[in-house]
Amino acid sequence: VMGCALTLALAVPPTPPLPAKAWVLHPSQAACIRLRGGQGEGDGHTGRSKRATGILVHGCHLHTDGWERIVFGDPATQELGRVAQAALLMMEENPVCVVFGSGGSEKDGMMEGKFTRDYFFENFQKLARFDVFAGADLERLERLMRERSVAETVSKNTVEELELAGEILRKHNVERLILVSSPTHLPRCLRDACVVYGTVRSEKCPWGARVLVSPSGTSYEGASAGDVAVIEPPHRGDRDPALDKPLLSGVINRLYAIPPKKRRGLVLQLEKQLETIEGVGRGWG
Repeated sequence: VMGCALTLALAVPPTPPLPAKAWVLHPSQAACIRLRGGQGEGDGHTGRSKRATGILVHGCHLHTDGWERIVFGDPATQELGRVAQAALLMMEENPVCVVFGSGGSEKDGMMEGKFTRDYFFENFQKLARFDVFAGADLERLERLMRERSVAETVSKNTVEELELAGEILRKHNVERLILVSSPTHLPRCLRDACVVYGTVRSEKCPWGARVLVSPSGTSYEGASAGDVAVIEPPHRGDRDPALDKPLLSGVINRLYAIPPKKRRGLVLQLEKQLETIEGVGRGWG
């Protein structure tokens, strides 16, 4: 993308990857290895992917309620935040590039991606408070994260974040991508990734057929994955096709184009209407 100013980490010789801990191999994993005609490294371990892996840590608006907990995590509950999840993946997946998004908000004169990356490294040694990092060489892990991380500071929404991250991933010859975000955000990130990157390998997006997701342990304040609504297009064979239109997903998407105050009025009207329908009653909210 021409004219995009990306904040890049200093280019230094890469540090060898951290060893991944061995774990008990599930029978289905062993069968999968045999199908591939290979053996895993270590005792009962499937081994890392040999394809160059990239990670995109989706940004969180810097003025979001509970931002530090969402982004870093909560040692009291052992829930990893988005950046802590990325650090865990650095140990387990040995990515060649980690992108921190985005440019969607600003604080203390810094855009979201740079602020998040700087905050992460200022608090990096606090990862020791999480059990999953017990025994890990955090100094070495921090060097790896600094060497391979990039702050993307231009995008204003998730679609742009994916597009600009793609520009960075291509420069690193990434063939496999892991999206990291909160359980209350990641489903939409995956949807947008399928739209932006496609779902097959292509010259533009070599990772198109290998987009994976890795949810953090922390969600938006007071919310959980159960609060996310997923609306699939009509597809079941036992439905009445005459009732397919208008698409419910299209109606819901149109609501977001309405100013918040007017939208709330419509939602309240809809809620009252739903309460009159037998078997529907009140929703989760």
